[in-house]
Order: sequence, then structure tokens, then C-alpha cells
Amino acid sequence: MTSRLRAYLDLVRPLNLLITFLSVCAASVIAGAGPDDSFAVLAAGLSAALIAAGANAVNDFYDVDIDRVNRPDRPIPRGDLSPKNAWHSWVVLTISGFGLSLLIGSGLCVAISLGAAVLLYVYSSTWKSTPLTGNIVVSIMTGMAFMYGATAVGEPLRGAMPALFAFLSNMAREVVKDIEDREGDAMHKAQTFPVRYGVRPAQLVASVALVLLILATFAAYFAGVYTTTYLAVVLAADGMLAFTAVMVLRQDAPASMHRLSGVLKASMVVGLAAMYFGSRP
Repeated sequence: MTSRLRAYLDLVRPLNLLITFLSVCAASVIAGAGPDDSFAVLAAGLSAALIAAGANAVNDFYDVDIDRVNRPDRPIPRGDLSPKNAWHSWVVLTISGFGLSLLIGSGLCVAISLGAAVLLYVYSSTWKSTPLTGNIVVSIMTGMAFMYGATAVGEPLRGAMPALFAFLSNMAREVVKDIEDREGDAMHKAQTFPVRYGVRPAQLVASVALVLLILATFAAYFAGVYTTTYLAVVLAADGMLAFTAVMVLRQDAPASMHRLSGVLKASMVVGLAAMYFGSRP
């Protein structure tokens, strides 16, 4: 793999894109997708991943100065790509993702994809530095991935519970990342929650979101939304969530926050597996 191609892959964060793709596809399956829905599911998953890739690119475009402090290993700060490369990537990827949404055959899917592209752009350009507002927008967009997948197969309401899980888990992770990045954010006057109100309140927000998420996973089981298979698998995710909820209150070093962010990302994958297997008869 050439260094240029590797730089573009780093720009769009392929692991995050895989999670986005799997989230949409899993939401479609959970909502009752059948063999006839295969094209719609694939198109929805790919379009969501492309729009997310564009959002990651434009995020790096606007975060060049901050990344020189917080993420010097990112493609632009390390000199492998220019800001113009990131901007062009955003344009091409976003248009491609929106174009794929037109093939799904659902007006609501088109509206969701367009709305997501606009909100993610405004997030990177404006809202990211607003305390909690940016975190909430990203979390809503993550939850909408599940609504998008369910909508692609004509069952939008069946994406509601996965969307709630995604919102809470990403809300916690976004705040954890802000705690990790507070030094660079403060230097560049980005008014994130931990910069504006302090680390301790941010730790409490992240921990409370995780506790609410754990409670929601149990509520979904006892309400009969998912089977006992779901419970068996989701307990592993809940263990990771509980660990993070405790440790985020005890630690605040950037390296520790980075590790906890990784734990949360892993818990999302396990949670997806729980919902997938738990939705099967």
C-alpha cells in the first residue's frame, strides 16, 4: 500500500466507517430485512459509510491547528495530505453517499442522508467547539444510522431502541474524547464542555450517560424487545460500559481517556452483535 493511499485511509478512519456500515446493516436486519431487501440494505450501509467518511475528512480540514497539538499523527499535521485534499475528499465522498441514498427507493432515506450530511458539516465547521451541542449532534447522527437502516427496509420505528443505545454510548464517548483533547482545545479556544466547565463535570456527564445506557440495555430485554441470547451477549458490553463509567471518574490523563474511548468503541461492536443475535427467533 502506498503512503498516499494509507494517508487517505487514515483521513476517513476506516474502523469507524466499518462500524457505521455494520450499524446500518444490523439495524436493517433487526428491523426484519429479508432476501428481497438485500440491495436496499447494502446501499444504505454504503451510503452511510461514505457520508461518514466525508464527515471525517471535513473534520480534519477544520481541525488542522488543533490536531497539530492533539493528533500530530493525523494525515494533515504529519504532512502526508493537504487541507485541500481533505476538502475535495469531503465533496466527493458526500456526493457519492447521497447519490447512493437515491437508489434505496425511500424518500425518508434521502431526507435522512441529506440532513445528516448537512448537520455533520455544520458540526465540524461551527458546533464542534460549542459545549455539549457538538457532542449531542454527533450522538444524534450516530443514532440516526440505526433509524436509517430500519427505514431502508420500511420499518423506521424498529430502529428506535438501537438508536437510543447508540445515542447514549456515543454521547459518553464524545465527552471522553473532549476530556482527552482538552489541552489542544484550550490552546485554540475551542469551548468544549471540559474546557468551559471543567474536567470533573465532564467526567460526570460521561459516567451518567453510561449508567443510563446500561439501564436501557436491561429495559430492552425485560420489555421483550430482544431474546435471552441478547441478554447473554449484551452483558459483555455492559461489563465494558460499567468499567468505563467507573474509570472515567478516577482518571483524567489524555492517555487514559484514549484507552477508555477504545473500550467504548469495542463495546459498540459487542452491542451490535447482541442486538443482531437477540432479534433472531
